[in-house]
Amino acid sequence: MVLIASIIAMPLAWWAMQNWLQNYSYKVSLGWWIFPAAGVSVLAIAMVTVGYQTLRSALANPVRSLRTEYLKFWRNLKTEKTQFCKSIHQRRYVHALNDLVFPQHLNCLFN
Repeated sequence: MVLIASIIAMPLAWWAMQNWLQNYSYKVSLGWWIFPAAGVSVLAIAMVTVGYQTLRSALANPVRSLRTEYLKFWRNLKTEKTQFCKSIHQRRYVHALNDLVFPQHLNCLFN
């Protein structure tokens, strides 16, 4: 993607720079090597960034990631249950709906 973007952008950048530099009384020549050097540097930065993220993902402990996701899931579920129960308490339907929506055998998960 970076290579394709560079191939498309280099001629456009050369044309824009040539037109812009022609307006000055002191003419500056634009070297051909500037654009490939910029393309190579952008490609190198992209490859280092993607390589770092790939190594970081490959070396990560999947058990730790799954445990973190599992804990987040249960915390969110507990928060949602608490908010739901508060709204039910406000409407005075606590006992009837609590048994329907959250049976007693699941209450131990939220305490």
